[in-house]
Amino acid sequence: MRPQQFIQAETTSRLGLIQALGRMPTLTDLSANQSAPYAILAASFAKAIAFGDFETAHSYLSSSIRNEMPQDQLCLIYGELISYWGGPATHVEVMATMDEWPARQPLDLGWAYVEIHGQGYCEAVAVVVGQESGMPVIREIEWGRP
Repeated sequence: MRPQQFIQAETTSRLGLIQALGRMPTLTDLSANQSAPYAILAASFAKAIAFGDFETAHSYLSSSIRNEMPQDQLCLIYGELISYWGGPATHVEVMATMDEWPARQPLDLGWAYVEIHGQGYCEAVAVVVGQESGMPVIREIEWGRP
């Protein structure tokens, strides 16, 4: 996906949530179903990027994102996200999930917000997991904390 497409998808998702809540959402508005299959995939993706396994992380992406975002670009984006950190990631945790939201598409399985922690630092990715050829894949990524 091109950066403009990421921004458009991110804006659409946030606007739908704002409309549903009538205000800007916070993580306390959401709960985390860490055992949902889409949450497990989201956590696996975040762990893979956090610990440098970009080949595995790339394999979790939908074919359209994989075609437009090669592994080296995935590595660069994550590197920019944590460029201010003084050390490596230490752990990953799913903090919020949603099964329903206004911009949900028919083949979407769920949305997950996953924090990536380092020594005194925290960043996050929010992903939409959908189905492609019967398999769960990440079809949308929002980089960074809100």
